[in-house]
Amino acid sequence: MRQRTAFLLGPPFFKRWQSVRFLFPERGKPAQNSVAAGAKPCYNKAKIKELLPFCQGAGGSPFLQRSDSMNWQPSTIAAIATPLGVGGIGVIRISGPDAVQTAEAIFSPAGGKALSSSRGYTAHYGRLHDQDGDFDEVVATVFRAPRSYTGEDVVELSCHGGMYLVQRALRAALDHGAVLAQPGEFTKRAYLNGKVSLAQAESVMDLIGASGRQAARAALAGRDGVLSRKIDGIAETLIDLAAHLAAWNDYPDEDMESVEPAPLAAALRRSLSECRTLLGSYDAGRVLREGVDTAIIGRPNVGKSTLMNLL
Repeated sequence: MRQRTAFLLGPPFFKRWQSVRFLFPERGKPAQNSVAAGAKPCYNKAKIKELLPFCQGAGGSPFLQRSDSMNWQPSTIAAIATPLGVGGIGVIRISGPDAVQTAEAIFSPAGGKALSSSRGYTAHYGRLHDQDGDFDEVVATVFRAPRSYTGEDVVELSCHGGMYLVQRALRAALDHGAVLAQPGEFTKRAYLNGKVSLAQAESVMDLIGASGRQAARAALAGRDGVLSRKIDGIAETLIDLAAHLAAWNDYPDEDMESVEPAPLAAALRRSLSECRTLLGSYDAGRVLREGVDTAIIGRPNVGKSTLMNLL
């Protein structure tokens, strides 16, 4: 391994390795436990930024989108996190660099302790107020970056669940510098901050929209990263094979394991089989998410309505 990493540090290999790694990047790190495990990150930031809009439009690599966030200055966003209507509670979520300060400007803690001096994972009872005075008793829950859903500072205000109170609380937050969040923006920030993968982000909506036990179980598995780990495993295997093949081709005189066609083909077939298995699971997942359209046909008074009611 020392001999391998020694010659991998040379510039000629980086040119070829960069093109290989550009296909399957993972946060700028070489593939683990591979021939290039000792190589330094060699991505081209300027090239990544140039290609970023195209990759975003085509559902491209998470690394490409996240890399642009190095110069991204996020605003503080706020939105109603619960369905509108009458209920026990309504939640206002505030996320961003000034989330705590925004919440502090409209929240008066009963205990007198300021939210800015509070630790994460703490809840505080108090009153919400705006320019017209106090209008609700709430619980403010503080989450500190990066240990929050979005990876940013987050404050959730649990109000009484009336439409007027919730909307007034949101307006108060917006009046103190927060920006109204776009649909899905909290999950988008979680993705950009590396809290969830693309597959995990997509599974959030599947979990919310689950209409049955199996659909919820499948969505929760996706949220836990089951699919992401399978995809990452396939990608790492292919990167490892590509790096080994490129190094063996560029440095045939080095003391390293040669690339035999049969084992290489077998490894590629295994990866192809794993990809086909994942693709084949799509239809089953769609049935769980969307259900099956079924026509109940029969003569009058044979039990169609009874069967429908049972379903």
